[in-house]
Amino acid sequence: MGTEIKEAEIGNFEEYPSKTHKVRVGCDAIYITILFKDHTIFKVILHHNKDLKCSRTMFDDLNKQTTFQTRRDLNQTIKDLIKPNEQYACEECNIFVKRAIKQNKLAGYTCGDAMARVLLKERDK
Repeated sequence: MGTEIKEAEIGNFEEYPSKTHKVRVGCDAIYITILFKDHTIFKVILHHNKDLKCSRTMFDDLNKQTTFQTRRDLNQTIKDLIKPNEQYACEECNIFVKRAIKQNKLAGYTCGDAMARVLLKERDK
């Protein structure tokens, strides 16, 4: 009698179009995947790798919060996550990240900032 949940709704996202972006942050390059459903952003995934200093829990929370907020209001998500300057950078941020940002390359002062910059790029297509 319950609602049937499709496998795609609980983690198999192969049926959705997606785009993965490589973004430079202080620890290393991170990969952010945007999944689309009906030509709008459906899910945002920040992939964790062994070189990143933050915990998996932080990444999971950031993924969930960003996905939920983006579904409600993409512009507000970007505004909330984007960092205007290096004063807001995480402690791992370095000269290479700062140079990349100044050169308008895809980079972020924090992982949240990196997600906002990817969302901004997708929004402005």
